[in-house]
Amino acid sequence: MKLESDARTWQLAGAKVACEWGNFCRLPHISTAQPEPSTWVRLLYPPTAFSFDEAWLLCEIPGDRWLAWVPDHGEVLLTLDEFVSDF
Repeated sequence: MKLESDARTWQLAGAKVACEWGNFCRLPHISTAQPEPSTWVRLLYPPTAFSFDEAWLLCEIPGDRWLAWVPDHGEVLLTLDEFVSDF
């Protein structure tokens, strides 16, 4: 009996995604909608273990970055792959 590899790799919309046995895969967010200022987004990687997992988008910064505010943490600089804008 032949066992399959513990790690698998997929190509998804030009992004490489790797999964290991027993761990969940974190797929890149694929959305056709552009984020808008003054909206809440869900953070894929909260700034700290104790901070909120949502942020309020303040303004877009050149280079596909966003200045956002996280409650009880403050301002953070996010890239498009660090949040999900459509709940």
